Amino acid sequence: AYEVRMALECFAVERAVKNLTRSTRLELRRLCEHMHDIIVGLRAKREAVLDGKPLVDFLSSDLSFHLLLLKAAGNRLALKIVTGAYQRNQFFGHHSHRRDLHHLAWVWLHHAKIERAIRRGDAHAAKRWLKAHIARSLADALAAYDEAAARASESAHDPVNAALSRLSDRFA
Repeated sequence: AYEVRMALECFAVERAVKNLTRSTRLELRRLCEHMHDIIVGLRAKREAVLDGKPLVDFLSSDLSFHLLLLKAAGNRLALKIVTGAYQRNQFFGHHSHRRDLHHLAWVWLHHAKIERAIRRGDAHAAKRWLKAHIARSLADALAAYDEAAARASESAHDPVNAALSRLSDRFA
């Protein structure tokens, strides 16, 4: 799903830079500022991980940012495919990332770099930052998956799990 997003969103951002209206550019900036405000709030509260309504707000701003770019590209099929990929990511990996200050900061930084490149009309830089952003998200999701799989195999004392694991290994 991340690879599909990378291909489609990087294609779309180049078109979007040419098509963005002033109000859409302002909305992209507002979304970045909202994400930043949430991070500042987490830091001020000295909480380890973002959760609850602030997490929902952060993820909503993140998704809205990406969907605005896709909409501006004018390709409804790309928008539909990427929306499906996001839904798949949320269904299978909502908890795949530890939403701590470090994670949130780099997510915001990538969005801010994309927004600044768009504001300057630099489609190449926007595409480069968007690709880096999605690649980092993919790497983090895979690392979290591998960590969860390792924990699961360490606690796999259940004979059914052991049998399924042996069967899977035969076909791997």
